[in-house]
Amino acid sequence: MKLTPFAKFFITVVVLAVVGYAAWHYKGADIRKWATGNDKGQSQTSTSAVGSNDFDALKNAPADPSRDAAVTGVSAVSVSGGKLNRPLVVAINTWAGHSPGIVFNNGLEPNDASSFRKKYGLDVKFVLIEDPASKLAAFRKGDVDIMWNTVDNWAREASILAENGQKAKPVIMQDWSRGGDGIVSLASINSIEQLKGHKVACTQFTPSHFLLLYLLSQSGLSADDRAAVEKNIIFTQDAPAAAAMFKAKQVDASRCVISFTAGSKASR
Repeated sequence: MKLTPFAKFFITVVVLAVVGYAAWHYKGADIRKWATGNDKGQSQTSTSAVGSNDFDALKNAPADPSRDAAVTGVSAVSVSGGKLNRPLVVAINTWAGHSPGIVFNNGLEPNDASSFRKKYGLDVKFVLIEDPASKLAAFRKGDVDIMWNTVDNWAREASILAENGQKAKPVIMQDWSRGGDGIVSLASINSIEQLKGHKVACTQFTPSHFLLLYLLSQSGLSADDRAAVEKNIIFTQDAPAAAAMFKAKQVDASRCVISFTAGSKASR
């Protein structure tokens, strides 16, 4: 049977499609390199994979706070009728996500207008503790009943509490913090790679620290360049101090939560 011109055309298209798909599936990466001439860029990126020794270069990191720092024992708490006979003390930091609790309480201190007291018969006191080490010490001592935390920092603090026979558990998740964190830098710095050669301020063992290290691990910097950036990290006691260093032009970049971002950008 003689094939019609259309049948020949259709078979040719099918054969070319199968060959093209096979070539792209098995040799796609090589084809892209040949077409774009990007062999050098691709190989450089592949050498920047995350390694077990990525954090070894933190030579200037301050010593980890003592696990028994500021601890004199947990204060006795008198409980009757299922409620505290004193205010519930909640440690917070400077973050907009704590605002609903403060509004519901009509301020930081216990008061007659507090909805906690009106609806639940409970007095609540909010205390501001920015420094993670001071916050944990206050919690272990019994000065606060509930403390703010983040998933990355809680992993470290939970082990400290467990080693000392002190029980604690997460009770509520306030947010996912998607888009609430950022790195504020000089206008001349447009990418994480351009942090090379600059000083960066953040707080150790916090989302500030984790975010910076994660972004570096995902960057196109070589292992040596990442180590150089990590060596230039200046650790501050809390996030406001990091923002203050950036405003004072003591560092070229600072990891800030959204609360401090606007002011930091306006100052530089």
